[in-house]
Amino acid sequence: MATQRQQKLEAIFQRKLQRVARAKAEKHNRFGVLQMRVGSVKFLQKAALHFTQALGEDEQFVPARLNLANTLVQLTNLEAQKDCASPMHPDFVQKRRAVLETSAGHYKTVILTLRKDRAQPVASLGATERDVAIEAEHDEEDDTKDSLVTALHNLGVVEMRLGEFRQAVDHFLAAVELRPAYSDAHCNLATVLRLMGS
Repeated sequence: MATQRQQKLEAIFQRKLQRVARAKAEKHNRFGVLQMRVGSVKFLQKAALHFTQALGEDEQFVPARLNLANTLVQLTNLEAQKDCASPMHPDFVQKRRAVLETSAGHYKTVILTLRKDRAQPVASLGATERDVAIEAEHDEEDDTKDSLVTALHNLGVVEMRLGEFRQAVDHFLAAVELRPAYSDAHCNLATVLRLMGS
């Protein structure tokens, strides 16, 4: 009896800890987004730090992971512009490739997480609870779908930059399948097919 009560208390405590961690992750993510909007290298570095801190609080927090990957790509773009005198220097090329591969890893994690989330059905609830849950799930599903399409497209862009054209085609096609009117994915798909000689 005492252990059952302890287990319930422990479960309540764990849920509260998760809520606190999520709130901290959301705060860091919001600060990161504000920093990212400035767009300079200095502020993008600060944004990346906030997104990393958000993931330290909650590693499953998809918005922070997606924002971190986007920020890393933006940083490589700005650094390439800044170092235009030596963009082909082996150290720069190697550093840029490493950052793009890190970004690709973050996009892949987002995609796996979102696909897993989309596959989970509504738990067995009472009729009224189920209706509310289905409505909330529909709203979340739209946000999840948007994030998934963005992650698929952005992963395709990174893979195209890395010269991984076949994987890029797969990800652009997946983005177009989920969002047929997504013009950026269509344009990038055409670009990568042209680069492949198709």
